[in-house]
Amino acid sequence: MRSILYITIGVTIPLLIEGCFPQAEIEAKTTKLSQRHPNGELAIDEAISFVFSDALEIDADISVLSSGGESIPCAIQWHDSEQLTLHPLPHWPENSLLKVSILGLRDQYGQEVLLSEQDVVFRVKAARRIETPAELSVLHPQPGKAAGPSLKYLQLDNRGHPFPDFVELLAESSTHTLVARRIGFDASHGLFRLVHSEARRGLMPGKRYLLKAGRAPVAKGEQGSVLAAEQHPPIVEVGTSTRSFVYDREVSIQLSSSEAVLIVAELRDAQDRILETIEGRSFSTQHRLVFSELEPKHDYRLTLRLEDLYGNHHRLGPLAVRTEEPLTLALSEVVTTPYRDWGDSSPRGKPFDHQPGTGTVSSADEWVELVNISGRSLDLTQLDLHIDVLDGSPSRTYLGSAPQYYFGAEGELSKWLPGEAMVLSLQGELSQRPLELQLKWGEQLLDRWRLGLESKSDHPGGRSPQPDFEAVARDSSGYLRWCIPSPGWVEANPRCLDR
Repeated sequence: MRSILYITIGVTIPLLIEGCFPQAEIEAKTTKLSQRHPNGELAIDEAISFVFSDALEIDADISVLSSGGESIPCAIQWHDSEQLTLHPLPHWPENSLLKVSILGLRDQYGQEVLLSEQDVVFRVKAARRIETPAELSVLHPQPGKAAGPSLKYLQLDNRGHPFPDFVELLAESSTHTLVARRIGFDASHGLFRLVHSEARRGLMPGKRYLLKAGRAPVAKGEQGSVLAAEQHPPIVEVGTSTRSFVYDREVSIQLSSSEAVLIVAELRDAQDRILETIEGRSFSTQHRLVFSELEPKHDYRLTLRLEDLYGNHHRLGPLAVRTEEPLTLALSEVVTTPYRDWGDSSPRGKPFDHQPGTGTVSSADEWVELVNISGRSLDLTQLDLHIDVLDGSPSRTYLGSAPQYYFGAEGELSKWLPGEAMVLSLQGELSQRPLELQLKWGEQLLDRWRLGLESKSDHPGGRSPQPDFEAVARDSSGYLRWCIPSPGWVEANPRCLDR
């Protein structure tokens, strides 16, 4: 009996409700802009972005209109159901008022959604002008060399001055114009990408295009123009050669290419996981890539992706790389202000051995001693080992091409024995203070001495108070002191002045 009663009630009540009350119309929901960017004036190449308070369907009627109702071209990008970005193509008209119209919004259930802000208005500010003296010139494509019609990139020089956001290429004796947008720059080079559309299909064969950048002066002749080839040039394979320097925790790759290219390098481990990516910022035929903080005695794979000025892509690798066991070297002794003829201008034994000559003393008698503490012999001609001198006139000396050198245990440049001392003269002079010596393996710092009167210095340096104690060396306790020179000897010097 109960089951019958429940069924009757369940059927009757909905009928009564429907008959007693008219069906209400469903009102459209309203969504708000929880964020908008920018809040102030809009730059001509700046994207407009919105974040909505509700999740929305991405199929909507979106347009950007000028104050006169003219449609402004833009690229529409939904990042998710709540964030919208509008990109200018190629830029918003400067000194203008823009209105963004967003209609036809619906929620995830298909219900109509209205935007609470009916008029979303932005004012576009004037483009940034180069007011400082400058002279833009073309670096790539190479001046005087014809470029193919499908040219994609320009690399410009502005002599250290700021780069404009856009440049134009104006065809001589023609109304044809191309626009290039700045996509990157460093201290000396600006990288621009040509903006192609239906109206701009690339360079016209046989035409010379003049570079124009607002009010900025432009170099004359070939340096300030691009010459288009008479016909499409054949696709040229980029020839490359690589040379790698492998350290215990660092890999340095030097790459040469037959054409100027942008480079992206990926380093992966044995499990094919990407450990580091390096992206080039300018076109060049010479590149140096450095991957640091690697594990010693590990295998890695390097992949190189190259892109030329026309957008053609080339791939190299994967190249096998194995890091070596740790390398340990140390500074052990230095003579910055010599009292004796260590360079043997009047010979007595070998230059920079423990027997100085009897000739005139000069800066050529300055020397530095290093010790190979590694457990293996080293070929200095194949390693990027160098000493940087940081003073009033900085210099760098590569161990593999030192002006003069002496090995304490009869080693040689191609075979520096483990546990052996090497004495060498450096480029430049060492008598200035403050003075810093940096022993480096590529970009890896192996040892450093600071000589001077500053609080952070390891030793005062300068001229020794006693001629016999003219070397700065480590004593048996590891402190730097004035000591009697012992070039080529590995043991700590016991003959030193009190600190």
